[in-house]
Amino acid sequence: MPRLTVAGHPLHAVLSDWPVALLSTVSVFDALYLQTRKMSYAKTAQYLQTGGLFAGLLAALAGVAEYTTIPDRHRELKSDANMHAILNIGVMGLTGLSVYVRKKGQVPSGKLPFLLSFVSSLGLLASAWYGGEMVYRHGMRVKGVSPVEDTPELEIPMSNRVSHALSSFSSRLA
Repeated sequence: MPRLTVAGHPLHAVLSDWPVALLSTVSVFDALYLQTRKMSYAKTAQYLQTGGLFAGLLAALAGVAEYTTIPDRHRELKSDANMHAILNIGVMGLTGLSVYVRKKGQVPSGKLPFLLSFVSSLGLLASAWYGGEMVYRHGMRVKGVSPVEDTPELEIPMSNRVSHALSSFSSRLA
């Protein structure tokens, strides 16, 4: 399958910002609703989540197309792509369940939707890390040589621990 692009950029990378932005914000509005009981927060969370689900499905379709271009001989890249996909499938499943729960209830928010959206946000963080591994470590869809290759890096505290934990988790599942 050919690589999908828009204006010279990978379509999956262009589309993936939307579900990350929308879905990671849902738990914030759920928490605001739980604290204030203002219906506007609950409705905002519901709209964000529904939009995030739709955007996530579009990004997933582009992601599947990208996945099919990875040669089998690139085992580490394929392993990271598998974890990225598994986490995103889980996030979309939790999101779909939460959308369903919100539609069934009298109030489109509450403790269960908050819990589902919070766990989804954690899943998005882990999935984004694997997406970053695919791009920054394996060079997936990176053209040419980076002009900032030799620029020093400033790492946030505990970044090595997070990287090690996610890598060891991935290697246990592979």
